[in-house]
Amino acid sequence: MRSLIEPLVSNGYTLEMTPARLGWLEPTDAALPLKQLQEKYRQSGYLWLKGFFE
Repeated sequence: MRSLIEPLVSNGYTLEMTPARLGWLEPTDAALPLKQLQEKYRQSGYLWLKGFFE
C-alpha cells in the first residue's frame, strides 16, 4: 500500500483521510443486470467497471 506524503486536495478543499471518509474502490462486474448496476450505484455513489473501456 502506498502512503500519501501531501494532503489530498479536490477543488481547493483538503479531504479528510480517515477510514470512515476515504477507502478503496470496489470493482463492479459490468455483466450484472442493469437493475443491479443501478442499485449498486444508488447505494455506493459510484460504479467502477474495471477494464470496461479497454
